[in-house]
Amino acid sequence: MRGINKAIIVGTLGGDPDVRYTPDGKCISTVSMATNEKWKDKQGQPKEKTEWHRVTLFGKLGELARDYLRKGSKAYVEGKLTTQKWQDDHGSTHYTTQISVNEIGGVLQLLDPPPANNHQPAAQPAQSAQSAQKSHRQQPAHTQNSYQAQSQGTQRQPAQQQPQQQKQQQGFDDVNDEIPF
Repeated sequence: MRGINKAIIVGTLGGDPDVRYTPDGKCISTVSMATNEKWKDKQGQPKEKTEWHRVTLFGKLGELARDYLRKGSKAYVEGKLTTQKWQDDHGSTHYTTQISVNEIGGVLQLLDPPPANNHQPAAQPAQSAQSAQKSHRQQPAHTQNSYQAQSQGTQRQPAQQQPQQQKQQQGFDDVNDEIPF
């Protein structure tokens, strides 16, 4: 019998992505995400707990993280738990558990509105327009702040700001039937 290894979090980035590349040029972005839990104790006093998660995004999802996520960004991440074993300088063995988000089976949804500066990514170091267009296609179309590609290339505009004329042309068949829960 096969098991299931799936981790889903919705959280806030604690810092900018740490980006590195494999020898064959694939992007790997590592971020630290916080999830918060709030409740009241038996005396009615409000309590809060913050849990920190290490998230590693590979390939096109790593490029999306590199281009669009910054400290304070909110994101939905779906991946699997992995544990790495390593030794420090003193020979002590340590274990690090992280959420690995691969291109196959992994999900990254940006929950913040697009950047205000000409709708361009926050940073695009050494990325061609063609690979930028491919990485934008990885974004789910059913998120609240999904981006809609413009005919000029990589310029983006929030879907909720589409021209009214285009919205009127959409038929009943164009409605997304997915339920968000």
